[in-house]
Amino acid sequence: MARIRDIQFIHPGFRPKVRELERRVNAAGLPFCIYETWRDAGRQQEGVDRGTSQAGPWHSFHNFGFGVDFVGCPGGRWSWDHSLPWEKYGKIVRSMNLQWGGDWRTLVDKPHAQPSTFTTRELREGLVAMPMGSTPVEWEKWLLWFWPKATRSIQSTMTRQLQSVLRTPASGNSPEALIRAVRSQRPDLFGGSGVNAATAFFVAATGLAAWWLWKR
Repeated sequence: MARIRDIQFIHPGFRPKVRELERRVNAAGLPFCIYETWRDAGRQQEGVDRGTSQAGPWHSFHNFGFGVDFVGCPGGRWSWDHSLPWEKYGKIVRSMNLQWGGDWRTLVDKPHAQPSTFTTRELREGLVAMPMGSTPVEWEKWLLWFWPKATRSIQSTMTRQLQSVLRTPASGNSPEALIRAVRSQRPDLFGGSGVNAATAFFVAATGLAAWWLWKR
């Protein structure tokens, strides 16, 4: 699949962080632009085959909408040149309590930023609480888009997690049924302003496995 750089494919619970990161990068006058956001399993495997990633399919935050890559874009052309101010970019990433790929000990990935509070294994197994995002509309739209791209195992985990926060079980396990139940029973889950929102609950159904499953 072709590379995706549109921010709308970022999980709504992580989207505010990415927007703020982009704002700070621009405010600092750094020559970096968003290069990639969501990444499908096929493209993830291609990265492993090329040696540009050590994370297989569904073991990268990108696969769940919780990873973003900023690449140099001086003069409107993509650049990974070592002379670019990567350390300044990394400092901004760290200041937002995100993990910077430039700090990794193996296969350093300077463009990459992701959450720092849990792992992809915890995402896949439903062991972490995730933010829903600011509005039900954003979450519902993202979930319906993401659901058919997820594996059955991830769909099952997201379903179990969503059912667990409902006061009354949803009428079914389809994303539509889960959305109707969340909309009617748990509007309080929305309104968080980012990954560390107090209203966080493992947003399984909308990219749950996405967040730490990145590993790049």
